[in-house]
Amino acid sequence: MMTFVPLDEIRINRSLWTVPSAERALDGWLEGKPSEQQTRVAIASALAARAIWKPSAQGLELAAQLKALIGWRIQIQFWNPIMSILEDEGPFPLDGDCTDVLLLQSGDFLQAYIALRNAQEVPNADGYSPLGYLRSVDGVAHGLAPLSAIYAIWPLAKS
Repeated sequence: MMTFVPLDEIRINRSLWTVPSAERALDGWLEGKPSEQQTRVAIASALAARAIWKPSAQGLELAAQLKALIGWRIQIQFWNPIMSILEDEGPFPLDGDCTDVLLLQSGDFLQAYIALRNAQEVPNADGYSPLGYLRSVDGVAHGLAPLSAIYAIWPLAKS
């Protein structure tokens, strides 16, 4: 495994932790409205991929590398598809103290999370609150930011 030193922006490949679903089967469709047949094929493909989904070795390695952020004040930018067109229209960045990187069962799937203490949104002119992206789980004292929803992370300072 590579050694990871948190110094600069860390772009997250969200697809490593995004479980395929019928609801997101047409995400990324940019040109025109899909036909009924195209929609059926996309949904069937997403459901087939969901049936066999599990975290990849790359996804597990990413989670392990992000443990280097424990003890850092970090800023997280969550993803919203509108950001493909209007970058500033997505969720505000969120600052917090990284206390852990966890692998937890979420329904039928293992998911990776960054545990945050003292989370604070960093408002901008055109965005919206990112607090809805945080999850809470019994037995975990802090808010959890799912890797499947994170676009980028910036280490701010050792906390």
